[in-house]
Amino acid sequence: RCDARLVLVGDLFTKGPRPDLVVDLVMQRRAEGRRVDLVCGNHDIRLLEALRRRAAGHPLDAIAASALPAIRLLDRADRLVAARRLLAEAVGCVCLQGHGWTVLHGGVVPGAGLAGTTDHDKIHLKAAPGETPWWELYDGRDGLLIVGHKPLLAPLMLRRAGRPLVVNVDTGCAYGGAL
Repeated sequence: RCDARLVLVGDLFTKGPRPDLVVDLVMQRRAEGRRVDLVCGNHDIRLLEALRRRAAGHPLDAIAASALPAIRLLDRADRLVAARRLLAEAVGCVCLQGHGWTVLHGGVVPGAGLAGTTDHDKIHLKAAPGETPWWELYDGRDGLLIVGHKPLLAPLMLRRAGRPLVVNVDTGCAYGGAL
């Protein structure tokens, strides 16, 4: 049995071409007894709300356009129920913490740390073009932070004094970048 842990860092179903395969991967790994943890991304919140609106009887044209491709693909593959359950799980997990590390989607407000950063910022924080990314100003008070949300050409590992402080694993694979 493999004891490796798989942690998905948010935006589970709206960024790639086959959200049904994401559902299948999570369910298959869990059926094999593997641990798969889900962290909330900003697109997960939007998609879950769109699915709730759809379940309440709202027509598809009244649902956010960014959610429609994923909803249609999940529906065709008969994965909407499972996706909604996984989304609810992800939305319930803003941060996943271990000994000396935290996984979150967005980031932390420089100088505030995890305790002083709102859940909204933990999910949505991203530097605008031309702004200094938050991780350049992160003081390390909360240990290693592993994030996504801000696509980069390659994974980023920011170290200070030889100690890893931030890892950004978002390589923009949904936009043609490497996984």
